[in-house]
Amino acid sequence: MTLTADYQARINKTGGRLSRALHRLDPPMSKSLRQMIVALTKHGLQRRFMGDRYMHPGLKKIAEWGQCSKRQARTNMRTLEALRIIIPIMNQKGGRYYATVYALNGEAVIQFLIQNGANPSMKMVSDFRELITQSEHHETREKEEEKAEEKGGRKGGKTSARIRIPNSPPAEDGSNVVSLCQKGGVR
Repeated sequence: MTLTADYQARINKTGGRLSRALHRLDPPMSKSLRQMIVALTKHGLQRRFMGDRYMHPGLKKIAEWGQCSKRQARTNMRTLEALRIIIPIMNQKGGRYYATVYALNGEAVIQFLIQNGANPSMKMVSDFRELITQSEHHETREKEEEKAEEKGGRKGGKTSARIRIPNSPPAEDGSNVVSLCQKGGVR
């Protein structure tokens, strides 16, 4: 699933609001850590929209987002883990070809901003929560459609059936399955 332009624009706008809120933190936070929070949040929202609850950026990519060294990026990631903004799920030791898999904790981002005096705007908070819930609904809708297709039909609208005919010649893809569609007849 690809991102729609509208959803990407909303993610970027929310990322800008998040960045401005992070500038208001008291005590101030390092620039690399602020940039990493914004980038990881945007990346997490994009991944959720595409149906993936988790993200697994490599250390090199994270360092690019924070415009810092890999060593500083690793330190920043440990800070974000301690704040529970990101939660390591798998491959916590990392290593070559084993990027750590993280989950974004959206509520922890909002709570961190509020607790540290960043005074996030209500618009930012509501948009952020809406993006998270909207991506969850999108993911649920996609899974329902996949299940409906597996059962031999689509949810609402066109129906299709797959019939296995044992003595029929193989189809182009090598199977001997004939699809019957309501609209197009036998394919």
